[in-house]
Amino acid sequence: MLPGSLSRELALISTVPEPSAAQELLNTLADPALLELLFLLALLALGLWLFFAIRSTVGRLHGRKQLAAYLEGVEAVLASDPLSASKLLAPVVAEDPENLGARLALAEAHAALGKPAEAHRQHLEAHQIFAADGHKLQLGIVRDLRAAGELGEAQRAVDEALRATPRDIDLQREAWELKLEAGLFEEALPHGRHLLSVRPDSGIRLRLAHATARAGTLRLARGERSEAKALFQAALGYDAENLEARKGRILLGESSPQAEELLRLPHSDTALVPVDEEDHPLVEVRGESSGILPALRFFPECICSNCGAALLPGRALEARFVCELCGQDASPVYSDAEMSGRLQDAAALLDEIEENDRFLRRLAEDVAAGVVAAEGRLRELGAAATSAILDVALAGARSDKLQDILLEAARSEPGQLLRWRRLRVQDLDQQVLGRFQRPSIDQLLRPVFRRLGPEVLPWLGEQLRDAPEVGDASFRGLIVNGYVGTRDMVAFEELAARLSPVEIVRHLNQIPDEELAPWISAIPAGPSYAREAILLDSSLECDRAFGLALAEIEEARLEELASVLKSRGPEDELLRVLTEMLEEEGSVADRAEGILQSFGEEALAELVAAFADPGRERSRQRLRRLIRGAGAGAVPLLARCFGGAPSEGDERTIELIAQIGHQAIAPLAESYRRRPRWFGFVPARRSSTRHPRACKLRALAKIASGPARAALSELAAEENDAELLSLARQLLRQPGG
Repeated sequence: MLPGSLSRELALISTVPEPSAAQELLNTLADPALLELLFLLALLALGLWLFFAIRSTVGRLHGRKQLAAYLEGVEAVLASDPLSASKLLAPVVAEDPENLGARLALAEAHAALGKPAEAHRQHLEAHQIFAADGHKLQLGIVRDLRAAGELGEAQRAVDEALRATPRDIDLQREAWELKLEAGLFEEALPHGRHLLSVRPDSGIRLRLAHATARAGTLRLARGERSEAKALFQAALGYDAENLEARKGRILLGESSPQAEELLRLPHSDTALVPVDEEDHPLVEVRGESSGILPALRFFPECICSNCGAALLPGRALEARFVCELCGQDASPVYSDAEMSGRLQDAAALLDEIEENDRFLRRLAEDVAAGVVAAEGRLRELGAAATSAILDVALAGARSDKLQDILLEAARSEPGQLLRWRRLRVQDLDQQVLGRFQRPSIDQLLRPVFRRLGPEVLPWLGEQLRDAPEVGDASFRGLIVNGYVGTRDMVAFEELAARLSPVEIVRHLNQIPDEELAPWISAIPAGPSYAREAILLDSSLECDRAFGLALAEIEEARLEELASVLKSRGPEDELLRVLTEMLEEEGSVADRAEGILQSFGEEALAELVAAFADPGRERSRQRLRRLIRGAGAGAVPLLARCFGGAPSEGDERTIELIAQIGHQAIAPLAESYRRRPRWFGFVPARRSSTRHPRACKLRALAKIASGPARAALSELAAEENDAELLSLARQLLRQPGG
């Protein structure tokens, strides 16, 4: 038998019911270890959720930032700001290489910056790596190669693109221009015929006739008479008056009553027919005068190398001689001297003979490169060279000589500027991305219009009234620039008939201050449209131009300009310009001082800032005079000139406050009593706040008057800083303190 206690325990155990599944689950969940594990898992899940949420948010923000950069880059391309566009789009393309829109816009920006290699790389990557295709992409590749001077590669690329899209008008035009530029006239003919069939145009027809006749001439030079005849016939079909085709047919043996006239060569007064002692011609054609023979009588055997006068045969056989006409030491130049030489560039020589667009452009490029010999020739061509010079300038060439030649030509025929603009705008309108480049045309023309001068004023009025482009805001901007260049404010009333004052002011704000100042200095006496509606408009942001005009204006107009400046009020930029003008000598500084004095206390802040500038030594006396005239209002600003440490300007400022005298006592004491904020009571900051207050005490003592002494005593009684109190007592003990 078990003991009684043990038996009772066994009986109790046997009577305890088995725990249910729910009870076991509750017991398990109540386990602290399990609760800790679940809590850690929950924290981990929350951390992961937060991590991915933040990562997603950052990704979205980064994506929006990239999208904003992409859109800003495209906008910069549209606004003809390729430099900003390339800076914005390059990181976008590097981050997202598959963004073809950004890549193509970046290529456009590189092309506008004159970096055809970079533009070509972007186009090629879009085509070869990301499988982008289309005739516009191919057109960009062709233009990149052409801009880089790779004419052979450009021709192969355009031919390959045309095999895929043979009817694309832009590719056909590019192939036409490329092959003409390379001198491949016969290969260019199919493209020219296609352009003529799609868009019949007299200009294309004449160029096609010229290219066809040139191809015939080259065939004739190789002895291929039948092919040359067919080409000459085709050229006359395009243009019945084509001179080269008509000459070619005569050289092939076709009779014509105009043969002698067509084949006659021009001659000048200096290249005369050789004569004998009695002035009888030595060159005579005997028998019937026909064919090319009459032209031969215009060729002397040799001419003088200095003046070009014809020399008698046998009279100048020596290597050097004295010319009887010019009296200079010279050498004979024989007509056949260069016949054995090798022709280096036949196409360039033909271009020069015809003085066509390619020749004019090469001449302008030579002037831009500094070739002195090309300057005189380009000046002689006058207005005929305007388009070529503008094309070269639009391509990025910058040259003062080229600008001067352009202005001479434009002043003689200003209409050439607008004709060139119309042609370039039409060309760009036919291109997909052409509208992006359109602002660059007007940016090039605006400075030219501003320098045309008053001679073109009647022409500007005609354009404002009758030009078909007057509805174009950019064109109206050119006209406004032209009127500014005339320096005639009275003529601005003509603008009021077509342009609102708001638009005129907007265009004026885009003009550099240096070029706007001469127009402002031409302000007329009395009320005028330009004065009341333009110069007094608060949105006219050209304060520096007003300052420059004040310096150069005639004395008779000075009062009018001063009246305008006083009415406009003291703008910050104008005040800066006027204080800078105080550094000048003579009447310029006097005028600036007069305007600043009229502004009164409104100009004090800028005057005090200039006075505190250690580099304004030349204008110090004028600044002191202007500030002293402002009286008590200048004292709080002067008190702010005292820094946390001694400087060379402290004594200068103290002296100026003392010169203001009795009026400075109250504002100086008030400035001293103005305690620093709580940060100034920090022990480390006390030394930096102590020095300016000490300077104020010294300035107060410098006034040396009874009220100043009383104010100094009051401040000493209120002071709890030991050093400042000691300084105040010392100043009171000084004679006159």
